[in-house]
Amino acid sequence: MRVWVPALAAGCSLLAGCYLTHPQDGEVFRRDAGPAVARDAVTPTPLFDGNLPGPDSAIGPRFDAAGSRLDAFTPRRDAGPPLDAGPPPDAGPRPDAGPRPDAGPPPDAGPPPGPRRPALRFDRTTYFETADAPRFDADEDSAFEVWVRSRETGDADFCQKGDNFARHNFVGVRSGRVVMGWEAAPATHFLGGPALPVNVWTHLALVITEEPSGLHSARFYMDGVLRDERRDLPDLQRSFNEVGFSCGNADVDVDEIRVWRVGRSADAIVANMGDRISGSIPGMIAYWRLDERGQIVSDYTASGTVGILGRLTTPDPEDPTWIRDGVF
Repeated sequence: MRVWVPALAAGCSLLAGCYLTHPQDGEVFRRDAGPAVARDAVTPTPLFDGNLPGPDSAIGPRFDAAGSRLDAFTPRRDAGPPLDAGPPPDAGPRPDAGPRPDAGPPPDAGPPPGPRRPALRFDRTTYFETADAPRFDADEDSAFEVWVRSRETGDADFCQKGDNFARHNFVGVRSGRVVMGWEAAPATHFLGGPALPVNVWTHLALVITEEPSGLHSARFYMDGVLRDERRDLPDLQRSFNEVGFSCGNADVDVDEIRVWRVGRSADAIVANMGDRISGSIPGMIAYWRLDERGQIVSDYTASGTVGILGRLTTPDPEDPTWIRDGVF
């Protein structure tokens, strides 16, 4: 009887161990589990999933399902980044990276590339103008630059400093040709170029210099190219008269107006005709970028000669239109 009881107890223990180690279908037991739960309700969690940050020794010994102690942490074959992780052999700039041989604007592209800024669009009834100021009244050297894009097919006046009786630094079209110059009735002094392209931004510049004789010379540039030149012109009492500057009353777009009290060289005109520049350059007395989008046209020089769209500082029918298609 004494021998049978221990033997029976040992047998029961062995049977229980087998049952716990090999659960029946539909049941699962954990070592610390209480009552069994259905296999369908719980997904078994392995003792080690391969994602630990370091060796098992850092968190104490662990055991597998058979009760054997696991050795130091060994990542699974797919743990962490794959052996070939990292940029592929051809990563980085390719041999043909960078601008292509044909990059950039074509030779006849016109204004420089880049984001376009506003400009003013006029028709036969709209305009902007400024008041006269003593600083415009110069009888020595001067220069006038402007970008225009004409939609006119006949004669037109684009911009002028003056009125119908005396116009100075005038730009427009006569008989299909672009002209710049000045006039004091009955005398007219125009310098002309070729036909003005329609719907194409074109840079125009007129430079007037005083000669030792007291007479004047004038040079007319179109897109930086000298198109006409005249010497020994009559003395100009003033390069600008006592009437305001204005643009409009024609089917034309206008941008980047610059007025100087110095004679500009061809190199100087070409160097910055395609860029916005500082209004503090010596000799510049007015610079209207036409970027404002409001009722006021700002002068970016210290002169502060403000222009007004139309008749009023509030919207009126004579206001030109701001467009987002300026030269730069």
